[in-house]
Parts: sequence; C-alpha cells; structure tokens
Amino acid sequence: MMPFPTFTPGAKILELFSNTATANSATIAWPGGIRAGDLAVLVDEGENTGAPAPTSVIPSGFTSIADNTLLSVRTILSYKLLVGTESGNITGMAVASSESNKRLLIFRLQGAISSVVVGTFANVFDANNPAAQTTTLVGLVCPLVYIAVGGNRTGPASTFTTETPALDNKYSDTANVVGYKIYNSNPQNHTVDIADLSTNNWLFSGYIRVVD
Repeated sequence: MMPFPTFTPGAKILELFSNTATANSATIAWPGGIRAGDLAVLVDEGENTGAPAPTSVIPSGFTSIADNTLLSVRTILSYKLLVGTESGNITGMAVASSESNKRLLIFRLQGAISSVVVGTFANVFDANNPAAQTTTLVGLVCPLVYIAVGGNRTGPASTFTTETPALDNKYSDTANVVGYKIYNSNPQNHTVDIADLSTNNWLFSGYIRVVD
C-alpha cells in the first residue's frame, strides 16, 4: 500500500507561474500577470574579459540569498516577495564585457505568500570541479521550493550530472543551468553536482519555504 502524502496542515499548493530570461542586458522585464504575494527568484550572472568580476548589484526590493565570485565571474541569487504593482524592468548587474545572463522565476501559492523562510544555501565557486552538494531540510516544512544553479566560465552551459531526486524543470543559457523542485508534500533532501567544464565553475543550492 502506498503511504499517504504528508501535507503541512492548512498548506496550499505552490506552483511555477513564470520563467523568463535575458542575455547581454542590465535589466530583465517583469512578466505580465504577477500579483501580490508571488515570489520572484532572480539569477544574475556576468563575466568580464579578465578580472575583476562585475560589481555586485542587488535589484531594488530584492534580498540577496547568495553572492559569490571568482576571477572574472560573479553570480547572484536573490528573491523578492511581490506587492503586485511591479512593472517595467528589474535592474541588476551591468552588462559585462564577456557575457551577462539573467533568469527570473516567479512562484505562486494558492491565495498569497505572506512571508518566506530561506534555508542555508550552499554557494561555491571552484577553479576545478565543485564537490556535489547535499542540502538537508533542517526542519523546513512544505510548501517549499528547492533551487539549484550551476555554471561555468567558458561554456557550453553546465548540466547537472547528479540531481537526486530529479528536478521538476531545468533551464539553460550560455553558461548556466537553473533548476527547481517544488514540494507541496513529502519533502526530501537533495543532491546536485556539475562537471568540471572550465577554470571557473559554480554551484548554488538550497530551499525556500513559503508561508501563507
């Protein structure tokens, strides 16, 4: 007999509402249809031709989750709980001389998200092969979204060589792969890894809990 799923009492369903990306731009547009209580997660990566890395910029209203750099590359992961009036563009890191990539994920809870709890995020830059990252729940309860970001300096885009359990979706650009897994019940610990594709590889991963 299959076990009954374990839901947090009173929990509502979390889902992905929107996935957009832009390249070689300091901005990325807010998608249409957003509303108060949505959760925006932004990945912002840039590489200059030679050091130093681009200057860190956290967009207005966003909170940094991870901001790391090695040599000529910087990658920032941040989030914002939306008020519903956002429009136009989000301004992040300036266009870097080699490449710039931004990806915006919008998550929506039935009803609205009132607050978020960000778990501990691993964020590693490595000149060689980053070690696999295993992230544990440490008391976090559903609804949850697990986020993983992998990338490398020279391309092609990194891929996850390990994703246990499997992610719901993955999206790639010229350097990065961004994946997520939503848990509305039965949350699990996660392990991700990427291959060594350049002299500069990065791997970020962790959980965000949403509260209605």
